[in-house]
Amino acid sequence: TEDLFTHRPVSPETIKLYPFMERLIKEGKSMAPHRDLQIELDGDKNLTLQFDPNILEESFTGLLKNAIENTPDGGLIKVILDKKEQWVQVKFMDFGIGITKENQRNIFDGLFHTQDTDLYSSKKPYDFGAGGKGLDLLRIKAYGQRFGFNISEGTQRCLYLPTDQDLCSGRVSLCPHCHSREDC
Repeated sequence: TEDLFTHRPVSPETIKLYPFMERLIKEGKSMAPHRDLQIELDGDKNLTLQFDPNILEESFTGLLKNAIENTPDGGLIKVILDKKEQWVQVKFMDFGIGITKENQRNIFDGLFHTQDTDLYSSKKPYDFGAGGKGLDLLRIKAYGQRFGFNISEGTQRCLYLPTDQDLCSGRVSLCPHCHSREDC
């Protein structure tokens, strides 16, 4: 089989998930050296997957980038590796602004913005509020359909930013409602 985006051969390998994810987190942090984020990796250190490492890297990098861009400086991102009965679960949890209920149903459709494009602060990858077209999430959804894995989201919008027009300061310490990282 071939990767549907690059048409390169798909080559499953045994991947040790914890060190694989440690490397991707280190690379993600290197892409955002100007950001003040705590990124934690937790879970089973002995999990392995039989999967194409290029597709897995592209998918996980896209999810991590999305988490970084939606978490204000001073915030927290957790990546959790877990073994369920018949599958491996990888959770990317950002403690950022969240997505409104209206936008949740379209998050994996691609070419979809969760806020007005004029409101994105930088349009630079890995910046808070960078914004994007949702192509990473669409690609991951397509990979899931093609290679038999599920992707889903669960989110809670910040109580103090109820609409897409409400803006976050981009730093937990500047939020009048947060006194610590845990409040965000």
